[in-house]
Amino acid sequence: MTVYTQDELKKHAGHKIVCVTYQKKYVDEETTIECETCHEILYSEFKYCPECHSKLDKFGKCPNKCME
Repeated sequence: MTVYTQDELKKHAGHKIVCVTYQKKYVDEETTIECETCHEILYSEFKYCPECHSKLDKFGKCPNKCME
């Protein structure tokens, strides 16, 4: 889940929030902001396409159009 509104984000006020980078073969593949209290992903950003592993463009789009 991604938090889209201020009201959704306010639900996590006072919780333990962390920024986590997941790596594969020493390459950052995904960075997330997570609420450890609720075990919920508040925001996620991929550097590479999770399907074909191509590098995403500056808008987060796969050049092979996998994630459309």
